[in-house]
Order: sequence, then C-alpha cells, then structure tokens
Amino acid sequence: MELSKNSNKKKFNGFTMAEVLITLGILGVVIAMTLPSLIGKWQKTETLTRLKRAYTVLSQAINYSIAEYGDVSGWDIYSNHNPALTESNVEKTIKNFSSTYVVPYLPKVKKAEYTTFRNAGYTKEFTNIDGSLTTGAGLDDYRMFIMLNDGTYIFIRSGDHENKITNILFWVDINGLKKPNVMGRDLFLMMLRTDKYSPGKLEFYNHAIYKYEDFLRKCQEGADESRMCGMLIMMDGWQIKKHYPWR
Repeated sequence: MELSKNSNKKKFNGFTMAEVLITLGILGVVIAMTLPSLIGKWQKTETLTRLKRAYTVLSQAINYSIAEYGDVSGWDIYSNHNPALTESNVEKTIKNFSSTYVVPYLPKVKKAEYTTFRNAGYTKEFTNIDGSLTTGAGLDDYRMFIMLNDGTYIFIRSGDHENKITNILFWVDINGLKKPNVMGRDLFLMMLRTDKYSPGKLEFYNHAIYKYEDFLRKCQEGADESRMCGMLIMMDGWQIKKHYPWR
C-alpha cells in the first residue's frame, strides 16, 4: 500500500512528469513549425486588405475629380504648360495637383503638406524586396505628403519625359512608419498617366507594353523592378501567390 502511495506522488493529474514534458516538447516543435506559416499568411492578408483599400480610395478620388473637372488632359497641371521643369516649378505643380484634385476627395485626411520623407518620420531609406535601396526615394527628397486616418501614407511626385510631365506618381505606404518599409511588401508605387497611355486611369507602376510574364519576371528580379509587384498582385486577382517574391 505504501508503494502505491509513493507512486501516485510522482504523477501529475494522471500523467507522469516525463509524459508531460514530452507532450510539451512535441507541442513546441509543432508550434515552431507552423507559426511562421501562420504569421506569413496573416501578413499577406493584411497587406492585400490595406493595399486594395488604398488603391480604391485613390481611384475614387481621381474619378470624383474627373467628374468635376473633366478629362485629365484639361487639368491645370502647371508644368505641362511650362517646359522648364525646375524644382520650384515641380513643387508648384504637385501642390496644385494635390490640393485641387486629390486631397478634397480623400476620406479623413489627417495631414497634407509638402515635405521630405525624413520630416514625415522616416529614419531609414526604403529598400526593395532583395534588400537594395529604392532609388528616387531618398530621405531628403520632397513629396506632397498625405496622411490618412487609417495610417496610410501617400507621397505624390511627378514623373517626366522629354522635359514634360507625363504622369503623377503616388508612393503609397500602406502602414505608415511601421516596418518593413519595403517596396512590394508595404510600399507600392501607383501612377496617374497624363500621356496617351491610359490617361486618367490610376494604375500600379508599369510599362504600357508589358505583359503578365514581364511583370512576374520583373517583380521576381528585385531591385527597382520591385515597383512592378503591385501590378502583379492586381493581375493575379488581388492575391499574393506562391510565385510572388515574399521575403
């Protein structure tokens, strides 16, 4: 009888301590193996939700402006009427474009000012999916900075060709200052064309002659081609598929 009592003292709720430790060890291994996959899946879902919302909000703003001001070709985009694309000229263009055609039609704008990425709160430059620095987005580069109530940051700048503005570029950080601040992960480049290719349509950054295979290849290449990744997501039906270089 005494032996039975001593034996029972070594048990823990019907299990020996060794059995409990083995079970916990197995659970730990299972969690360690599945947790990264679960976190990755959640991150992708969050990215898609925020990206699609940002794209929809900007698209609606542009459409509202077209309804009020007519075709984009007739908009008062200052530098289109002045061949001297000086920094001062571009600043006037972007300020006028943003205050007239964008900000009034965005929901719950918390801040709108012409400033640098550094003054907007960033301490490190954006990188691409492969870890290289994103060109054209230095900390001291000026943009029209718009902060939405949901934490989305929008930076507006003009794109030019042959000394004339041909599109307006929107650098959209879907979660603001939160990491990773990587092109193709939480930073995406959108554009509004004012040239002959899809004028008035908000698109993800692209080249008009590219096909699906081109966007896939460019996105997977990394470096500044990561700018093409937003277009790939849209062409994949707003999905981040297995071939997407999610790192």
